[in-house]
Amino acid sequence: MAALGALTFAAIEGGTEAWWALGIAVASFAAFLLIEARRRHPMVPLGLFRNTTVVVAVAAGSANSVAFYGMVFVFGLFFQQVLGLSALGAGLMFLPMTGLLAGVNILSARVAARYGARLPIVLGQAVAVAGLLGLLTVDAHSSRTAQALLLVPLALGAGFSSPLIAAMMDAVPAERAGTAAGLLNAIRQTAGALAIAVFGSLAARDTAAAMRTSLLISAGLLMVTALVSLRLPRRRNR
Repeated sequence: MAALGALTFAAIEGGTEAWWALGIAVASFAAFLLIEARRRHPMVPLGLFRNTTVVVAVAAGSANSVAFYGMVFVFGLFFQQVLGLSALGAGLMFLPMTGLLAGVNILSARVAARYGARLPIVLGQAVAVAGLLGLLTVDAHSSRTAQALLLVPLALGAGFSSPLIAAMMDAVPAERAGTAAGLLNAIRQTAGALAIAVFGSLAARDTAAAMRTSLLISAGLLMVTALVSLRLPRRRNR
């Protein structure tokens, strides 16, 4: 809690004033790792990270959270501060994107059951990257319809990456499945929170410029994790 709280504060504040918070975050995280490594029954078994699938799932899940939650936050600001929409109007712009998520999650589970988790995970990240790069064309003069529709590939990418949890749980012993799933979700939520903090700090200076910088950061992270995800097993272990 100390490490995550201090890290989030440092990301929000930025600049020289936040160095002390960053120091607290590093020291707290190092202490956590030291304690966990020595405990007989650690809350987070560090041996999990010797498993390639676990590392890939955590990295890909974090990148997806950065892209999805970060973009919802940044574009929420863009729709209101640059386009002048109300909070309700900005929310309605996300309807085409969010409306597809449930259906895409179901479809990705079926694809994973037939072809293995790697295909939908890699495909999802590739689609999300294409969507993020497409969003670079959005500006104050773009049509509202185009802006809303260009957000859809991001939802498709997030939905198709949902088999990450199944891939991770399948890669660890059965008694560690709950711990692994909790670890993945905790890290994903942390990544999303940090993305909002960092992107929000950028948006405080210039919303339109921050939007493009955030898009490039998110697309870059997803490109890397899409390539890394090729190391996932083709099929689920039996």
